[in-house]
Amino acid sequence: MIREHRQKAAVLCLMFAPAICAADEMTPSGKYFRIICHFDNEQVAKEALETAEMVWPVAAKLYAVTDRAPDRLRDVHLYRTADDYMDAEFKLTGGKFKNNLAFSHWDSQTAHIAIQPECSDDTLKQTGLPTMTRRLIAHEAAHLARYAIMPNFESHPNWFADGTGEWIEDKVIADGGWSQGFESEPATSTMIMEAQGLLKDHSLPSVDEIFNDDIDNVFWRKRYALRGLLFRMLVDSTDRETLESIMKQARQQGGGRKYPKILKGIVADALGSEKMSALNAKYKEYIAGMKPKWEEFYGSLETAGDEWTQIAFPKKNAIAWNTAPNNKDTYAITGEFKILPGWKQQLNLLLGRQSDGFFSIAIVAGGGLTAFEYKSADNNWNRLGYAPVDTLKLDRWVRFRVEVTKDKMQVVMDEKPALSCPLGSRPARGPWGLGAQAGSAGMWRNIKFE
Repeated sequence: MIREHRQKAAVLCLMFAPAICAADEMTPSGKYFRIICHFDNEQVAKEALETAEMVWPVAAKLYAVTDRAPDRLRDVHLYRTADDYMDAEFKLTGGKFKNNLAFSHWDSQTAHIAIQPECSDDTLKQTGLPTMTRRLIAHEAAHLARYAIMPNFESHPNWFADGTGEWIEDKVIADGGWSQGFESEPATSTMIMEAQGLLKDHSLPSVDEIFNDDIDNVFWRKRYALRGLLFRMLVDSTDRETLESIMKQARQQGGGRKYPKILKGIVADALGSEKMSALNAKYKEYIAGMKPKWEEFYGSLETAGDEWTQIAFPKKNAIAWNTAPNNKDTYAITGEFKILPGWKQQLNLLLGRQSDGFFSIAIVAGGGLTAFEYKSADNNWNRLGYAPVDTLKLDRWVRFRVEVTKDKMQVVMDEKPALSCPLGSRPARGPWGLGAQAGSAGMWRNIKFE
C-alpha cells in the first residue's frame, strides 16, 4: 500500500503547495486536511475528506499527544485514473512510485492517491468512494499526521512507519462502519491469509527481522501485512499506560541512523525482558490464532452492510473466496445480485475451489449464464453449459439459487429455471466465492450457503 517517499525534492514540492486549483477540481477542507480532488465529483471529494478527517484524532491518541489542529492543512491529492496519478507522481519522484498508485511525500507533506479500483464514471457515481480508496486515504493521511506529530519521522524504521499506518487505517475504517471486522473484511482477511501462508511454509520472518527491516526477501505487499500485524499485536497486548510511555519516548528522541536501534530498545525496556524474549513465539501464535473469512485476488469486495459492492480493475478479474470449508457434494447457494454499469458487465459466482481448479457461473447483463470448469494445470476453461436469460439487465436486482449435486448444477433466476448442466470431471466440493470480470462492477446481498 505505501507509499512514503524519502528523496529530497524541494523545488518540485512547490508544485503541490497550496495554490489556486483548476476549475474542474474539488477542494473541500476540514480541520486537519484538504482534499484536492483532480476531477469533478463532489460526492467523492466529500467522502475522501470524511475519511481523512477521522485520521488525525486517532493518530493523536496513538502518539499520546493533544488533539489539536496542525499549523497548516495537509493536502491529500486524489486522481481519477492511474495515468493522472502517474503524471503527478513523475514530477515528484521521477516514477519511483508509479506502480504503487498511492504514496506520501516527505518534503511537501502531501499524499497522492489514485481511485482504486479504477472504474467507469457510471460505476463511481453509484458506488461512491470505493473502500479500497478509503483505506489508502486513511493510510496516507496517517503518514501525514505522523510527519506533523513526530519531529523525527524521517528516521522511523519501516515496522513503525507502516505498522502505525496500517493500524490507524484499520481503526478509521472500522470506526466509519466500512468494515465487518479485521478478520471478516476481505482486504484485511487476505493480509492475515498471506501471513499464515508464510507461517505454514516456515518462512515467516522473526520479530527481530521485522524490527531490523531485514525482510527484503518477502514480497513487498506481504511486508506491509507483517508489519501491520506485528504492530497490531503490540497494541492489543500492551496496556494504555505502557503504550503511551513508548510513544512519548519515541517522539522525544532525536533522529538519525541510530534511531531504529533506540526505538527497539524503548520497546524492549517498556515490555520487559521476559515479554520481549517471548515476542517471537507470541507473534506466531497471534497470527495462527486468527480466523480470516476471505481470500481476495485483484479486486475490492466490500462486505460491510447488507449490500456488498465488488469492483474489478480494468485488466484483472476480481476474485474473493470465502474460506469456510465445504466438504459436501450436495448444497445450494442463494442470494441476489445487481450488475452495475461499467466498461464490462459480468459478475461471476464461484464454486468448488480446490488446488487444481474451480467452477464458475458467468452472469452477463444483456446476455445469459455460462457455466465453466477451470483446470489450473493447463489453464483450461471447459464450458459446461449456456442459457440466455432475458431478465439479466443492468441496475436490476436479480434473485438466484444454485443447487449442486454430485454430478450436476441447476441455476434458478427470479424463481424461474435458467440453466441445468453436468459438472464435468469432478463434484463441486470446496469453498464458494464471488467475482467480477475485469472492468465490471456489481453488488451482492443476502448470500447464503445451505
